[in-house]
Amino acid sequence: PKSVGSREDEGCPMIEVLADAIKLARPIVFMSDSVTVEGTSRAALAAVAKAIRDDKTLKSVVMEVSASGDKRAAKGLAKKRAQALQKLLVDAGISKKVLKVKPAKEPGRDEISRIDLVRSGAKSS
Repeated sequence: PKSVGSREDEGCPMIEVLADAIKLARPIVFMSDSVTVEGTSRAALAAVAKAIRDDKTLKSVVMEVSASGDKRAAKGLAKKRAQALQKLLVDAGISKKVLKVKPAKEPGRDEISRIDLVRSGAKSS
């Protein structure tokens, strides 16, 4: 890695910004049955927000949020998490024009499952 992380993360950076994605050292996890990010994940979420806010080459950021449980309940909770996370990140200074937070189509872990980036001049798929 190009940077040093916190002591809690044994010196490893919490995130790595790649050309087309943000790679997380550890998942950003939500509290069970809640739209609230767990306390242990808040520093990583803040690092993601700062990286997105500071990168002027980003044309689009798509985050996918998942939830555990049966398909119907998980889909509903993932949608609520996506809305809450969108508001939180916009309130943190990320442009609505750049950011799209969407719910996962299938149940999964209680976390942000993907962060995809599209940069200016790059072709989007």
